[in-house]
Amino acid sequence: MGASTGNMLVDDPAVLDVLFRDVPTLLAAHCEDTPTIQENEAAFRTKYGDAVPIRFHPEIRSAEACWKSSSLAVELARRHDTRLHVLHLTTERELELFRPGPPDGKRITAEVCIHHLWFDDRDYEERGTLIKCNPAIKTRADRDALRAGLREGRLDLVGTDHAPHTLEEKGRGYFGAPAGLPLVQHALPMLLELVHDGHLGLELAVEKFAHAPARLFASSIAATCGRARTPTWCSSTSTAPTRSGARTCSTSAAGRRSKASGCARAWSRPSSTASRSTRKGASVGEPAGQRLQFAR
Repeated sequence: MGASTGNMLVDDPAVLDVLFRDVPTLLAAHCEDTPTIQENEAAFRTKYGDAVPIRFHPEIRSAEACWKSSSLAVELARRHDTRLHVLHLTTERELELFRPGPPDGKRITAEVCIHHLWFDDRDYEERGTLIKCNPAIKTRADRDALRAGLREGRLDLVGTDHAPHTLEEKGRGYFGAPAGLPLVQHALPMLLELVHDGHLGLELAVEKFAHAPARLFASSIAATCGRARTPTWCSSTSTAPTRSGARTCSTSAAGRRSKASGCARAWSRPSSTASRSTRKGASVGEPAGQRLQFAR
């Protein structure tokens, strides 16, 4: 329902109505209103040409664009009793569309991405297009509301929206730089940092980042969450502050955050996942990953 990367936009009202009425499984939607974005972009191009400052990204891909699309999605889902999941919410206003409480049994759920819990629009000045993503990182008030929404249960899980763009690609200017952040390798340390700073409890972080996604998307992991059979989480502890270099954080956004001022601790106790064990950041033993399967 929103155009970001690629050509997967579906915004014809008649098509959307049929889709929400007839879809036999979970419907996951990126919600931004494309006409609103195009109108905003045209206004900034008129003023700045191709050199639009990155600080205007959350005004181009605005809170209003998010609200128009997400509120339409929720309206359609309620009309047709669709199992809807709204991806990467970014604004305080959108939270009112979702009811608080545990996700089990909900027909309409929503997620927040780790970078929208971490950054706000003050970070554009220093980080520039490195934190360009769609939907855009918005105000500090929005960021703080998203953290509260996660605690209240209006937001049911934490995602990454991982996009493996290179540092070179992210340095091409506002219109040339692709949207998206490389976060699959940084999401857990960032989430644990939020736990350490008191924004989330550890049990809540585990629930929102591991157990809830497995249950909501009916993955085979859901049946074994909490058992020793298939570990899905890391056992971690914080130690002395560390700085991550650009080589370690192979691309830009989250890596630069770590390098410059964020993720102050090294999470270094031996850890285990379903794919391999690590110790102090180094792999131990051979990979032993499993194909992720879904019960539908």
